[in-house]
Amino acid sequence: MSLSFDNKLFSKLYNFANKRLIVAYSGGKDSTALLHYLAVKRHLFNYSLFPVYINHNLRKDIEQEIKKCSAFCEQLGLDLIIYNIDVYKLVNNEKMSIEEAARKLRYAELFRALENFNCDYILLAHTYNDLIENFFIKIMRGTSIFSLKGFNASPVLKRPLLDISTEEVIEYNNAYYLEYIFDESNNDDRFLRNWVRHNIVAKILEKNRSFLKNISYIQEESKLISDYISKKIDVDYLALKDYIRINKKDFLKLEKVERLFFLSRVMPIQISRSIIDEINKIIDLKNSKRLSLPNNYIFEVTYDNIYIFKKDLIKAFKIIKGKGSDCIKIEHLRKIVFFDDTLSKEVLSIRNRKKGDRLNRKKLKDIFIDKKIDLFKRDTSIIVERNNNIVYVEHIYKDKNYSIKVYNEDERLCVS
Repeated sequence: MSLSFDNKLFSKLYNFANKRLIVAYSGGKDSTALLHYLAVKRHLFNYSLFPVYINHNLRKDIEQEIKKCSAFCEQLGLDLIIYNIDVYKLVNNEKMSIEEAARKLRYAELFRALENFNCDYILLAHTYNDLIENFFIKIMRGTSIFSLKGFNASPVLKRPLLDISTEEVIEYNNAYYLEYIFDESNNDDRFLRNWVRHNIVAKILEKNRSFLKNISYIQEESKLISDYISKKIDVDYLALKDYIRINKKDFLKLEKVERLFFLSRVMPIQISRSIIDEINKIIDLKNSKRLSLPNNYIFEVTYDNIYIFKKDLIKAFKIIKGKGSDCIKIEHLRKIVFFDDTLSKEVLSIRNRKKGDRLNRKKLKDIFIDKKIDLFKRDTSIIVERNNNIVYVEHIYKDKNYSIKVYNEDERLCVS
């Protein structure tokens, strides 16, 4: 039996020889074909397979589906690994779409599985058709020209079916009489991917399927342009878990197209062209300015830097340190505050700044401004109070009678 599915996929398996592989398995036609093929060929390449099913908890009939997936894995001599996620909770908490929330949580669980099972790669069953659909989805969401190529990249994420079409997947499944699950939600055009599949890609296939190849050329050109510009850009920036700090002076030296490219690369979320236009309006300002972004992110232009961060980082907080403790950890800021022997024996208040704060009769806000402390740093600076008196303000003040140090876990800095 000669199948194009086999011809295209076999040579890629050499990259997985002797590796431990997480396989994202949903029971659908694409992941069923991929998992079956990998299982059939594993004796040739000596890799280990760990099929992972992500239960989105979006449908009532999911238990029956999970049973079918488990039975299929058992036939292949594999154990199905199941992770549960709460999509609606994330939708409500971060005001994002069901699609976006499901994708975010799904990838988080796959990476957790990668670590839990000490695996080398995560294999995803995205096909050539998914690649084309992704192109139109990005266009409709207003992505930049630099991001039209393919899916988000990661060294451990592998998509071996990207040059294999839906028709070739179906041919493979039929040849081996493989049953797969059809998700009824795939018919629901309220989901953007389904609408694109049914109303754009399907119409192109009806008209002339060679048009899809032209779209592939545009995606390739997008990658070529991106690779070229990336070699020309030199911007000092720091990307951490919850925020990104960019050297403002370096950024302002960039040409307009280079700025657009750089932002498209460092942004933790996908942003529309309208947001880019808003950023361009404030980017040259000398005073501090903030712009709200989707998913509770904030874009900030301040004295020397540009920040992109989660809104939760600047929320008001107050922690009471009891007697006998020589340190306090501020979880959401990933900072640890250390106290000397005298202060460790006392009850202290640890917080960030609030309206009306004063230090030696001068407004704390004015002191921050005089010292040209970035707005983000002002709102995340640690303040320590003893008997309602401020004895420490991170970056600008410390009472000479006490020793307080702040350790920043992300930046590996200890500030006296």
